[in-house]
Amino acid sequence: MLVPRPYQLETRDRFFELLAKAEQGVAVESPVGTGKSLIMALVAAQAAKEGGVLILAHREELVRGNARHADELLRSAGLGRCSMELNTESRMTAHDWQDIRNNGGVVSASVDTMQGRRLKAIPSDTFKLLLLDECHHVIPMTKRGMENAHCSKYYKIKLHFNNCKWGGFSGTFYRAGKKDAKGNRKNIMSRVFDQIYRTGSLFQFVDSGWLVDYVPKHLSAVSINLDFSKLKTRHVSEADAMEVWKTHKFEAMSALRQGLHEYCGTRPTLIFSPQVQHASWVAEFINSADPEQYQSMGPDTADYVASYSIDDEGKRCSYPEWRRRSVVDKFNTGRLQWMSNQGVFTEGTDIPPVAAIALCRLTESRNLLRQMVGRGGRVLPGVLDGLENSTAPARLQAIASSAKPNCLLLDFSGVTQRKGVCDLASSMDIFDESANWGEVQRQLAQDYWAMQQKKGNNATLREIKEAVEERTSAWMNSVRAMLKHGQEQVAWEVTEIDFRTQSANPVKATVHRESVTNRPSEKQINYCLSLQRQTGMSSLTADQLRGMTFKQVGAIIDKCKTQRDQLPCPSWLFQQLRQKYGVPVSKIPDSWGGAFEVKRKLDSGSCVDELPRASSLRLFA
Repeated sequence: MLVPRPYQLETRDRFFELLAKAEQGVAVESPVGTGKSLIMALVAAQAAKEGGVLILAHREELVRGNARHADELLRSAGLGRCSMELNTESRMTAHDWQDIRNNGGVVSASVDTMQGRRLKAIPSDTFKLLLLDECHHVIPMTKRGMENAHCSKYYKIKLHFNNCKWGGFSGTFYRAGKKDAKGNRKNIMSRVFDQIYRTGSLFQFVDSGWLVDYVPKHLSAVSINLDFSKLKTRHVSEADAMEVWKTHKFEAMSALRQGLHEYCGTRPTLIFSPQVQHASWVAEFINSADPEQYQSMGPDTADYVASYSIDDEGKRCSYPEWRRRSVVDKFNTGRLQWMSNQGVFTEGTDIPPVAAIALCRLTESRNLLRQMVGRGGRVLPGVLDGLENSTAPARLQAIASSAKPNCLLLDFSGVTQRKGVCDLASSMDIFDESANWGEVQRQLAQDYWAMQQKKGNNATLREIKEAVEERTSAWMNSVRAMLKHGQEQVAWEVTEIDFRTQSANPVKATVHRESVTNRPSEKQINYCLSLQRQTGMSSLTADQLRGMTFKQVGAIIDKCKTQRDQLPCPSWLFQQLRQKYGVPVSKIPDSWGGAFEVKRKLDSGSCVDELPRASSLRLFA
């Protein structure tokens, strides 16, 4: 049963007070993890007594979550239920719309679904109030209004329903406009909502016992000059970035794995990666770790989710939805400790077990940083049950005694130490912060700055540096130099960060030194022995393999695997494809490698009908 907290009930009441004064609408800003969905459901249940209420969200998970909360509140108050309008699976009829129009009610819908003919089929006086989840996605209407072809989808819905008032809910109610005469940037969201209510700051909720506190640390590998902030690929071709990653994959991933192992311990950890390939490699390296050296790592302890996948040819393809749900479910139920992600968990995600966050990507957005950090602030389910109306010390004591007393924030990219996260650079900053540049680079920076100013753009220091380094190939050289000594050891310099005062204390910096093993894992050794038996190419023993380096054993595996893939498909693999997967004989390749590729595609979600016809005759029938 949903039990509203005092500040959630107060926010609902303040919302309606401000709505009576508003000309456009009311925005509610509340930190990530403070229950905005429940606040929105409280508002919807109250407003539904007077007429129809439409809750809009831009992602399917949010639509379903909002419908669930609203439905429970409506049922408990005897006000009916919450309907859904989502893609093709949830489609309301003309009779349903008339019922909402005449009797009121709540509908949770996708913004993309409520467009075009589907929107026009709904009577324009059906809804009296629109509620927007993650409302910072709304683009303010331009002076040209609806004549603008790029008018926000949100505005098209609002104008269809007679320009009715709306309410927005977000943890990051900010969208920067152009600079004014004093050099300040105005929050242009005030053009969307003319009344704004803020429930409180992140640390007000932490001190009141509604969120766990954070322990931020900035890690930089000083002994090998490893700075993950240089591994950003904006303004750098994907091919160049992949070349660096593949060349230095072992060094970079070993260093990152060591930092995670040393500081996270047994904490369930969410890792933010800059690219899909990075996210998959992080999971791969954690799974390949030797459990004797890395106690919380090893086989099946990590996985990744992403907004898309990369196939064997390096092309983008869809990431299966069922796989994402499976990975998140394993993490939520404690079957995974490490979960890396690219572009998925930046907003609208509730994963309470997260007790450590690793930032391995840069951002110049305040909103995105707050959303990422907010993933770890939620209290574990059940910890605050019965304490909704208790005192702050009682809630703080309950959190301190729980399995998640705080959230560790590991910053590998330096994003938390950048003042304001997205400060703009001046021409003096270019020279102050880029003293190691040559004269040619300095001149290029000056020219680029002047060109951007002439165009009326305010380029950031990072944009200028990336544009210059791309032209001088310094980016590639600096990354290669940064990583070339990474095999032997990693020494982390750790700076304690105080979010409350927005300061970093270098006095607290300490150096932690740990050797990064260059020996193969037991999983790698067993795989190599298996390949030797299958191909007969080598007769090395397990002890001999243990005496080799990680890369030497890897080279043997590559040679054996290449040879094995050319062998005929074994009968056991053929029978498995026929009986377990139902693959017809005509679609099973003759080679071992080809048959394994068919199995891999089927495991990743492909259908048998999508498989091409095999190009050679079968040896087994």
